[in-house]
Amino acid sequence: MVNGQLSFMSILDRNGQVVYDAHSDREGAVDGQELNTLSLERLGWTISSGIKKGNLYGWVSVVSYVWVAIAVVTVICAIIYIIYITRRNYKPIQIIMNRIEAHQIRVLEQSGSRTDEMKLIDGVLENLINHMMDSDKKSRENVLLQRSKLFNDLLNGENLDHAVERLKDLSPLTGMDTSSCFAVVVGEINRYEKGFQEQFTRGEQNTLKFALMNVLQELSRNADMQCWTEWVSSDQIAILFLSTDSSPDMTEQIRLVAEECRSWVEQNLRISLSFGIGPIAEGIKAIRESYMAAETVMHRRLLRDGDVALAGQWRDQLEEIFASFERDKLPDDEIHSLVQAMLQMLSREVAVMSEQLQEKLSEENINKWLMLMKEAETLEGVKDILFEDLTDLFRTYVSVTETKSYKAMVNEMKNYIEEQFANPDLSLKHLSDRFQITGKHASYLFKTEFNMKFVDFLTELRMKETERLLKNTDLSLQDIAQKVGYANGITLGRVFKRVAGITPGDYRRMKREHHDPES
Repeated sequence: MVNGQLSFMSILDRNGQVVYDAHSDREGAVDGQELNTLSLERLGWTISSGIKKGNLYGWVSVVSYVWVAIAVVTVICAIIYIIYITRRNYKPIQIIMNRIEAHQIRVLEQSGSRTDEMKLIDGVLENLINHMMDSDKKSRENVLLQRSKLFNDLLNGENLDHAVERLKDLSPLTGMDTSSCFAVVVGEINRYEKGFQEQFTRGEQNTLKFALMNVLQELSRNADMQCWTEWVSSDQIAILFLSTDSSPDMTEQIRLVAEECRSWVEQNLRISLSFGIGPIAEGIKAIRESYMAAETVMHRRLLRDGDVALAGQWRDQLEEIFASFERDKLPDDEIHSLVQAMLQMLSREVAVMSEQLQEKLSEENINKWLMLMKEAETLEGVKDILFEDLTDLFRTYVSVTETKSYKAMVNEMKNYIEEQFANPDLSLKHLSDRFQITGKHASYLFKTEFNMKFVDFLTELRMKETERLLKNTDLSLQDIAQKVGYANGITLGRVFKRVAGITPGDYRRMKREHHDPES
């Protein structure tokens, strides 16, 4: 119970005689420090204990040495860690400094003067910041270009393989899928050249167009609808509406938004607008049909009733006709006779426009439709059959009218190219500005109509004129190049050899050698 190395204990009676002595006879007990004393009155004993001299300091010293060792180890570890972290984080700075020194050595060898390091670092940082700002700006511009391209692809029905993913990434529309319903509205500024352009400066025009986009988006949000707006030409804006629940009132809601926008803009911005509303398109691939129908409405300005017109209003009128059939309780024979008369009248009015429509409304097809309607058991069944057939007919009609309206423009474009092929600035951009259509659309129309690219057609015209000048004149290649629209003779020679297979000089020599024997 008692450690003889550290402590001692003794028991004394009333007379001071030692009753029990534990380790008190060893070294250090006599001069040790007595810590505890206990008196037993009944026995008259006194118990005392304490620590021998020198052992308390030794025990405390042991404890102190442990803490000192821990502190020393901690400091050493901290120093090692600081050195490691410093060396690791200093490596990029060291690499930069090495490059600066290498650059200074090269400059010193070339110019003989040493540049200021701080000035060099400041210039590098400034260039880096400018580069990052330019990169961010180009990135934003790239997003805008991709967004505009996606919008045009949707309207033209092109590149729709991953359209849903692109819409989610680029468009402001949310919550869409492959079964979502869309509708396209085309808005047009009335009297654009005579009113809008003459009344406002270029900067004011851009501001008003931007304001119009914001007004449309705000009115759509107020009507709990989503829309995406883009200017498709200088005077036309296309609005793509999205509905995720295929509401039957979507067309009416769009009409109210368009009417409210037209009224607000006319009152506050003093701009007159017209809107053409396309039919509801079920799925992304049907957006093109909605856009074409809205465009068709805008091309019939003189036939529109008001500044907000719906495409496919024949459906509403046909609904009213069948409602009157049901209301008047007409017999089956009269209903079939009226439908037959309507189809025959439609054939006389529309079939003459094209062979496609003539085939659709042939007597054989009309009789087939009438037979299917007679087999229907209800009036609703008759209406469904007629609606399906007339919808297909309407799509053909829209396609034919669009082709006819563009055909004249494409022919005019072809004549313009034939007259201006010697103009070095003649390009798709030049044609788009001249005919107020996009360059991509101009290229598409040209290839569709003439089965060749615009560039190939232009090159063919220039090569024919080059051959004529090489054969009949002594003009130099440089002079001929300027006459056919090329900047220099080198470019003309390269193109001519690619097309004809021989150089212009060899062609001229061959033609003249062939001509001399005949003469």
